[in-house]
Amino acid sequence: MDDAQFFREATLAICGDLALERALAACFGVVVQRIPADAAFLELYDFELGTMRGIAKATAAGGERIDVIVPLPEVGMRRVETVDSSDVHIINRPEENPIALAMNEAFHTPGASSLAIPLAVGADPVGVFVISRLSGEPFGDDEAALFGSLNEPVAVALS
Repeated sequence: MDDAQFFREATLAICGDLALERALAACFGVVVQRIPADAAFLELYDFELGTMRGIAKATAAGGERIDVIVPLPEVGMRRVETVDSSDVHIINRPEENPIALAMNEAFHTPGASSLAIPLAVGADPVGVFVISRLSGEPFGDDEAALFGSLNEPVAVALS
């Protein structure tokens, strides 16, 4: 599957079902064809409370709605407020990233490496789309660039 077909199929998957957990599972099924990963997560920011809320998770077994609220360190919230939604974060050393460390602890995935796409509606950051490798195997720049192409379709699916 080439990059254009990847984008089309993943976009159709994430936007093709109103049940977010099913849409995420379908999208994850497309993503893992090009980027090996063990899980995908959709998470929303709550700036008033200083938290991140996990709302959906997908693995090879399927998708599920979740409700995991994770308090973020102040430095993490400041970082979130200034993130460009076109950036893709390669997190191969979660212990060096306060947000990734907090999320990995909450999801019981210590040491997992991740790719994270900040999601925005207009100029307002709303959340993040994450894929993770539980083994900690690092992600590369090419994988990040391909995954990053999904920022707009996933933000649309959340809005």
